[in-house]
Amino acid sequence: EHRKVEEQDGRVQAQEATIAELKSAVAKQQATGAQQKNDLEARIAQQRNDFQARVTQQQKQIEALAAGLAKGRPACRTRQA
Repeated sequence: EHRKVEEQDGRVQAQEATIAELKSAVAKQQATGAQQKNDLEARIAQQRNDFQARVTQQQKQIEALAAGLAKGRPACRTRQA
């Protein structure tokens, strides 16, 4: 009977070790997921800023062209980046 208790004790310790390893793996995955989310949000924000800058540049070009047409001559063309 003492042997059975020791065997059960060993199984419990092994299960506790496995549980600790799984908890550690889950924590690492959560940290990785959080980092990936932050990276993605930063990329989206950068793309949004880049897009807005392009729209602003195009709007200025449109306004310059419209002003030139209003005067009866085309506005100076600017090169896009």
